[in-house]
Amino acid sequence: MLRDPSTALMAAVVYIFAIYNLGRMQQSATGLNRTDDSVELGLQRSRWAALTLTGISLACFFMIRSVSTVSNYALLAIASLAQLLSIIWSVYQQSNFHKMFCILINALTLIAAIFLADHGLTWFGSLIIGFTLLLFLPQSAHTIESSNWLDFMITHPARATLFTFLLLCLLGAFLLYMPIAAANRNISLIDATFTAVSAVCVTGLIVLDTPNDFSTTGQAFILLLIQLGGLGIMTVTTLALHALGRRISLRQAKVLNTTINADHVTLIGSLKQIAGFTAVAEAVGAVILSLLFLNTGIGVKEALWKGVFTSISAFCNAGFALQSDSLIGYQNCPMILHTVAFLIVIGGLAPAVVMMIPAWFRGRTLPAAARLALLTTIVLLLSGSLFYLVLEWDNSLKNLSIADRLHNAWF
Repeated sequence: MLRDPSTALMAAVVYIFAIYNLGRMQQSATGLNRTDDSVELGLQRSRWAALTLTGISLACFFMIRSVSTVSNYALLAIASLAQLLSIIWSVYQQSNFHKMFCILINALTLIAAIFLADHGLTWFGSLIIGFTLLLFLPQSAHTIESSNWLDFMITHPARATLFTFLLLCLLGAFLLYMPIAAANRNISLIDATFTAVSAVCVTGLIVLDTPNDFSTTGQAFILLLIQLGGLGIMTVTTLALHALGRRISLRQAKVLNTTINADHVTLIGSLKQIAGFTAVAEAVGAVILSLLFLNTGIGVKEALWKGVFTSISAFCNAGFALQSDSLIGYQNCPMILHTVAFLIVIGGLAPAVVMMIPAWFRGRTLPAAARLALLTTIVLLLSGSLFYLVLEWDNSLKNLSIADRLHNAWF
């Protein structure tokens, strides 16, 4: 603030606005009674504190380049105050589970913030605390059951997609930034973030060498992000709630119906079908690839890990590999190429469509959408293989045998 008067002016405006709202809240125009609605007032103070903390954290990131020790402690103190307000509010709730969950989630996010503060990222830790509180706290104490953070995230398809991908990317960036995820040298925040976004969005673009720059734990984090991004966190969350015996709301069901194109009656069945098909396909692919990698002369543990990683990455169309040259080293191993290619194809098609293929071969009539998907896939794969074979016969394929040229063109 001493170096830049405009920063001081902006800070003054923000704090005047915050103090005005916190003071006005006691006599707000909502008609709340301070005696009867103390829980509601406490909730709104907690939400405003979380919102303010989020804004201050972002301001620190954009405006303060060299953060002093005093600034770090001040930001941690503000974050702790916001957490304290949420804990005090939760004490008034009837559910002991809710109280314990509030204390646990605040403890975990505070530990994360302290850890990040040691690495000069206090703003990021405080941002995690503020954002977590905003998701965790309901909009009103009178509608706790219907206004929890899960409902808020998935009450609309577009908002659900935005928030789930944003949360996964932030979580992935935090996981990959941790020292335990690095193999030899610490990974920068920008590289961790880029890798996390690429894994969640199953893009396959990398700025680091996956097998050499990431430890086995880091590779496991990447694989988790690939699986959640490929399968869909909404699918995973709904199945988890169903397994725990909890019913999803009608709004959640409506969003999922739109996402996976299923009616309300068959929603859970469709989700189970997707999860089951994914698990079986990836497991079979992992077993086959592990045996094939083992046959190349590497150790059992390395072959198993490569088989699992490559299978999930291929099925989710992620493009990540545990070889620095991707699969170039296996261009003379047609079984590996065809197994990976098969996983890519069935992963790209809908599970319902893949399970219709046997009936299609038996001559049964399939729905128009399934026929269109299968015919388009076949035409694109065969024509693409043919064009690549013709155009690259004496170029990228010239050092291979005729059989390997066919295999690699198809791959």
